Amino acid sequence: MSSKPKFGSSSTSYQMLCNQVQQNLNESYCPF
Repeated sequence: MSSKPKFGSSSTSYQMLCNQVQQNLNESYCPF
């Protein structure tokens, strides 16, 4: 998951995915 996925208008799903990734990798992965 090194490349950032683009979900388009699915901002809520993208935010939730980012939160999971940040918890798993313990890094800041989201642009917001």
